[in-house]
Amino acid sequence: MTEGEALTIVSGAAASGAADVGKHLIDKIGSAVGFCVMTGKRKDFEQANESYINDIKENKSLSPLEKAAYISCSRETIKKYCNQAGIVAKALNEIQGDAHPEDIDDEWLSRFMDSAKHVSNREIQLMWGKLLANECATPGTVPKVLISILTNLDTSLAKTFSVISNCRVRFFTGSNHAVKLVFPWDNTKPYIGGVDFMALKNLDSLGLISFDPSNAYVLKSDAERADYFDGKQVKIHGNGLKIGNVLLTQAGISLANTISFERIDSYWNAVIAYWNDMGYEIS
Repeated sequence: MTEGEALTIVSGAAASGAADVGKHLIDKIGSAVGFCVMTGKRKDFEQANESYINDIKENKSLSPLEKAAYISCSRETIKKYCNQAGIVAKALNEIQGDAHPEDIDDEWLSRFMDSAKHVSNREIQLMWGKLLANECATPGTVPKVLISILTNLDTSLAKTFSVISNCRVRFFTGSNHAVKLVFPWDNTKPYIGGVDFMALKNLDSLGLISFDPSNAYVLKSDAERADYFDGKQVKIHGNGLKIGNVLLTQAGISLANTISFERIDSYWNAVIAYWNDMGYEIS
């Protein structure tokens, strides 16, 4: 996304589909951190930017070093602003009409926007945008520590975490169900979704998962049935069901909730094989 596109999208989203709730979000960001949405067309933005830089170049009272410094600062400031604008635009595309952005904590929003200015990758920006939309939907549910974690999450680890997030299973007890991560680790077998040992260790170090390669985590409540996505349910016979070597932390759960499910074709068969190996009766 170019600088002009980021600004145009934000102003357009605020004025159309997001309507009142979008305006509330922009007003909230403005009051909390002073963020101002620039309106206008991309050409207007580019012309204004070029004019500003030309003014610096033609200012005879400035030395060449000062001109270079002012121009560099200008470009850096604009880039950071457009990173923020791109994320806000993505949040406006995700936000629902019943959201309450006006209730977001000012400190949370300040930390979020301060970190957002450094995020230029589009895929990572989408994560940030969805996270902001989720916080608007239920203020107080996205932990502040996740903002810090995301500043250190590179594209490769983000993709790995997305794979892990798609390894969640629905467990049923009577008419109730819960969604839990099931991720068996065995270095003697093909890696699920290509996720290797070092990726799991790095995500553990970041604080998105807890990874124990030696011991399996156990489902706290008994489950009668399970399925993956909307596939065929299987019946589970046995107590203390093991669910693999990875757990999502609270920050990990919040981030996983921003990721759209994509089926991993080999995953469910690997899970069934794992449970069979553990001695559970699966039918």
